[in-house]
Amino acid sequence: MTRGTCPSASAGLSGSMLATLVMAFAAPTPVPQTRVTLDPPEGFVLSEQFPGFTDGAMASIAVTELRNVPASDLAPEMTAEALATKGMKELERAQVGGATLIRVEQTVQGVTVEKWMAIQGDEGSTVFVVGTMPAGDARLPSLRKALETVTLAELTSADVPEAMKYAITPGGGLAQAGTMGNMQMFTLGGKAPPLPDDEPRFMAGPSMGAADVEDLEAFARARLAGLPFEKARNVQVERVTVAGREGVELQALATHPKTRVDRMIYQLVLPGSGGTYFIAVGIGADRKEWKVFQEMGRSLRFDLD
Repeated sequence: MTRGTCPSASAGLSGSMLATLVMAFAAPTPVPQTRVTLDPPEGFVLSEQFPGFTDGAMASIAVTELRNVPASDLAPEMTAEALATKGMKELERAQVGGATLIRVEQTVQGVTVEKWMAIQGDEGSTVFVVGTMPAGDARLPSLRKALETVTLAELTSADVPEAMKYAITPGGGLAQAGTMGNMQMFTLGGKAPPLPDDEPRFMAGPSMGAADVEDLEAFARARLAGLPFEKARNVQVERVTVAGREGVELQALATHPKTRVDRMIYQLVLPGSGGTYFIAVGIGADRKEWKVFQEMGRSLRFDLD
């Protein structure tokens, strides 16, 4: 069974107004910018920061779509052994309809959490829905119930956002590995994620909403600080013009929180209209990879036929 998508209900609404509307109307709820519909647990509202839901505190349900990545390609990456290499201990696994549900425990920045992950899709795309709560939370069973309600609308050409009309020329052995929401992913040989921590990756795409980008450099630095790395340092900022837009390029070193190994970060931010922006992020091991990321970022082209 499939359900159609609908425009984002959050346009023009404040966070409190959106919460009121979501609570007032019964589930199921379509997740904007995805083809996923699900029944969120009580108290969860649509997030304004990512595709999915949040309870406003420590719990969330995040939706990720990997378009052009067959679900079968990811099966070897989701075994208990493979998950363990990423710091996740498998607690439970089940098959519900066409979805694989996996419950894991993971320690993130000193906090132990439990996650229910639902993975489903076909040869055209894969969808991940990940619910996260603190370990031992009494509401954890509600996450599984929510993930059991996931349905997918049929994927058609109309699902490709208008804002995806851009292109980037890959280099350094990177190739397109599908899309996540509005973001194109590039990995070595086009390998599907999850990836080894030491492999380079590059992601680029338009924002899903508006933001305060009046001070572009400050905004870019804030986005850099929001990446899942620690101790960003040696930050270098350069004003650039790419695809006819004036933006900023950042180069920095940051520490991977698990491996404690330094990574070279590339970031390009270009403002759009009405507070929207385009962002590209590359993560690699050395200056050579950073140069590849820079060349990819500067190859950006918009308004493709």
